[in-house]
Amino acid sequence: MNFLLIDFGASHLKSIVYNKETNSFSNSQVSTSPLANADKLSKDKVLRAIQNTLRKYQSVDAVVMCSVLGGYYVNDVYYSWKCADKPPRPEEDSCLLSELFKDQNTYHIHAHQSKNSTIEGLKILGRWNDILFYSALGDTNCVIASVTLLKNELLINLGTGSQVISQNHEGKHELTSFIPSGRALNSFKLFFDSFDINLFDEFAGLTLQDLEKSTMTFDLNVFPQSYRYTDGGSIRNILETNFNKENFISSLFRSYLEQYLEFISSRKATKVFLAGGISKRYSLIENFLGYKSGLPVTTTSFIYEDTHIGMVNLIKQYL
Repeated sequence: MNFLLIDFGASHLKSIVYNKETNSFSNSQVSTSPLANADKLSKDKVLRAIQNTLRKYQSVDAVVMCSVLGGYYVNDVYYSWKCADKPPRPEEDSCLLSELFKDQNTYHIHAHQSKNSTIEGLKILGRWNDILFYSALGDTNCVIASVTLLKNELLINLGTGSQVISQNHEGKHELTSFIPSGRALNSFKLFFDSFDINLFDEFAGLTLQDLEKSTMTFDLNVFPQSYRYTDGGSIRNILETNFNKENFISSLFRSYLEQYLEFISSRKATKVFLAGGISKRYSLIENFLGYKSGLPVTTTSFIYEDTHIGMVNLIKQYL
């Protein structure tokens, strides 16, 4: 059976075919997410994004999707977690992708998307052009499902937003979200773009020694939804001798990573897993966090997206 896996993220829309019988993947596709340059979407735009993805594939038997969390629909407009000026949340829960099947009698919202839902596995959500669609999942939950997390182990997911996940004393996942990550770094990238400097390429050239020598401290809570937002971000410890491009970039990246050292310490972690596109792009992240914490830090080594691996694990468990 060929499952089309779709991850509708805040920056990218990523899809791939998974064959359950052969346990193999094929035809990976990545496109810009409609949410990359918008904080809200009409239902029609969401529908067109899924339709455009389906057109890229043949011989698909079923679809499993996941999407960003934290948003909701009002009058057929989806207000994402990035949206600062949202109307009041309706009493009725909603989900970015489940809403497309609301007129079908198998419509439901998965527990990933609503605390009021009791659906934990994969259930039939609806049919579209004779293709079976299963429950629309949460992207963070799918990342969690990609890793077997034991007691005192920590999972740090670095994407447009970031999350820290651990197990509490009851064996349930404890999650902290909206820690500044790609969205915050993009605000600095736009600044450097005006000088024809690619900030992300500069990050790729940094070393552990560069971070150790850096002396400024950045507060990256530059958007209202970030978990420690007050009145915007800031830069501290600017001196007449240290305010230069090299120290600025090194200090920015170090400050970004130091956010997670607090969680590693407070949750008494003994091992750390890194997931998400940013962790895979910069090997320095693993080296720095391991060096500063003294703990084993491992970046997930999946060839494919962490969310897709998590969806496959759920397919194996429930279908």
